[in-house]
Amino acid sequence: MHTQHRFILPCLLLGLSTVSFATSAAAQRAVSAGSPVTEDFSAYTGTGLVPMPSAGELDSDEWRVTGMSDGDTTFGGSATGGDHGRGASAGGVTTGGLYAFEAGGAGNPALGVQLGGSDFTPGTLELRVQNGTGAALTSLDLAYTLYVLNDQGRSNTFTVEVERETGGGPIAVPSLATATPEAADAGPVWVGTMYSATVDLSATPVAAGENVIVRFLSDDASGSGGRDEIAIDDLSVSVPAASGMCGDGTLDAGETCDDGNTTTETECAYGTASCMACSGDCSMTLALTGGVCGDGTTDAGEEACDDGNTTTETMCPGGASSCTVCNADCTAEIMLGGGVCGDGMVDAGETCDDGNTTTETECIYGIATCMACSADCGMVLNLTGPVCGDGTTDVGDEACDDGNTMTETACPYGMASCMACSADCSMALSLTGGVCGDGTVDAGEETCDDGNTTTETACPYGMASCMACSDDCATTLSLTGGVCGDGTVDAGEETCDDGNTTTETACPYGMASCMACSDDCATTLSLTGGVCGDGNVDAGEETCDDGNTVDETECVYGMATCTECAADCSMELSLTGAVCGDGNVDTDDGEECDDGNTTSGDGCDETCGMEVLPDGGVMGDAGVMDDDAGVMGDDASVTADGGVDGGVDGGGDEGCSCSAAGARRGFPGSAAFGLALFGLALWRRRR
Repeated sequence: MHTQHRFILPCLLLGLSTVSFATSAAAQRAVSAGSPVTEDFSAYTGTGLVPMPSAGELDSDEWRVTGMSDGDTTFGGSATGGDHGRGASAGGVTTGGLYAFEAGGAGNPALGVQLGGSDFTPGTLELRVQNGTGAALTSLDLAYTLYVLNDQGRSNTFTVEVERETGGGPIAVPSLATATPEAADAGPVWVGTMYSATVDLSATPVAAGENVIVRFLSDDASGSGGRDEIAIDDLSVSVPAASGMCGDGTLDAGETCDDGNTTTETECAYGTASCMACSGDCSMTLALTGGVCGDGTTDAGEEACDDGNTTTETMCPGGASSCTVCNADCTAEIMLGGGVCGDGMVDAGETCDDGNTTTETECIYGIATCMACSADCGMVLNLTGPVCGDGTTDVGDEACDDGNTMTETACPYGMASCMACSADCSMALSLTGGVCGDGTVDAGEETCDDGNTTTETACPYGMASCMACSDDCATTLSLTGGVCGDGTVDAGEETCDDGNTTTETACPYGMASCMACSDDCATTLSLTGGVCGDGNVDAGEETCDDGNTVDETECVYGMATCTECAADCSMELSLTGAVCGDGNVDTDDGEECDDGNTTSGDGCDETCGMEVLPDGGVMGDAGVMDDDAGVMGDDASVTADGGVDGGVDGGGDEGCSCSAAGARRGFPGSAAFGLALFGLALWRRRR
């Protein structure tokens, strides 16, 4: 726990001593039950640490400091001057080291440190205390005041840990951890905060006669620049109260009594006429009396008066015309009088008496109706008076009055803001209330509230459907709205909308080109697509595609067989075609002859072109005979003298006879025909 205060702090620890400044042979002090080790540094002047200290020095058998640029001190060693003895100061110094800062005011020094870049960042102040309890020490009470002069823009930590001197590891005390403010105070003064905590040492108990180290640590935390001054004062190390001790409220062996403290009380608490208590050493039972209302003694701080009874008198005793008495609970004196108008007693000849001689015109504030008495005590008055909640603000008694005694928390529905009054008329309240359009559905007043007073007709762009509210908050509206992919181009929101939210990469099958839209409706896309006849087989749509939409009936010349595709790309066509050597002369494809083979040297070459034989004969569909220069057709020959031999003997006017089978019939003008063939042969030879 800690409590903050400013300037001079009163010493709250009883029995503070300065034995660490004694000039006798030095040794660390021992802590035991009822005997704490305390230090108020009243004689410290900041001159150093030595094992046999003179006035103003710390006892180095008890104190050690680390983290100074001049080095660390040791228990029992000597370190004076420099960082270890900077002297006394009221604060505001800049040189790092140990000081006797007058943090609690002039004449009230504390053990202080001016932190610096190489001084006490990090650093420690260590107090060594001996366990003098005669048993293992399992807990320790710490209390001290930490002073800070926050004059620099840097924060420093200040933490505490306790450790057995022989080892076992330090025990941190989180409740005592703190840090100085980072931002410097505008007008820095010493600020003291009292800290206290009970430290659990049960994990590493300190044996009887063994030493325990109380360590105060500091380091930089945040900020930059210089560092604040810090100081500790009013330090106490004690053993927590344990059972089996006088003052613990339990009657132990050897005690006559135990009332839970070690104080010898002299009287009972006010309000208790008699009581039993116990002496400070638990050796004697005490029968005590105490002040009570009605005992005739005015107890200062408890009673305003005490007239020896607990009755509120209405008349003076002994027939006195006036007197001062005390009310029944001794909280107020009462002035009484006898037998006059205004004495509060209805006497003979009076109709009433309200304790005064004033004719009131209204009840006192806070009473709506009352009875009063006229100034001459002759008439009862039925009056009314101002009260909180009557709708009139009574100056001097009320801050406001809204006509009721309720503390409203909100304005009536329909008012966005209003002024109201607390239930006791002491405070004006600035309130808000529910209205249509505030986004909150007010039960019993509204069916819906969408945060505005507009009757929407469509959802905001991007919402396909939504719920909205009419402008009077009476009707819930189920609406639709434009979204990307609904097929409608929303002006100002979309560039295009093709009815989906997909960024297409090709047109649907059957469309060679098309326009589409990106998935966010922001970009118009110019695309191409697969169609029958484009030469690409579109999987799932086409069986084949030969690059056209024609139903072919035969292969191209030169291919005996081929596979083509139907005009709608739905089926493959197995076709045949004309080739050289098939016995058919395909003149449209450039054949001059076709003798049923692709062998040269027989009058029709391998490309079905007519050829000239070595002796000048020509053989094609009609062979040319070398010996007689006659022309022989497939089935006939023409002799040199113009006779035609049909291959089968038989006469005719033109010397032609037909064969029994497959013979070609002679034609008129055989001589002319033979000359024509002969000329053709010569032309071929020259060619």
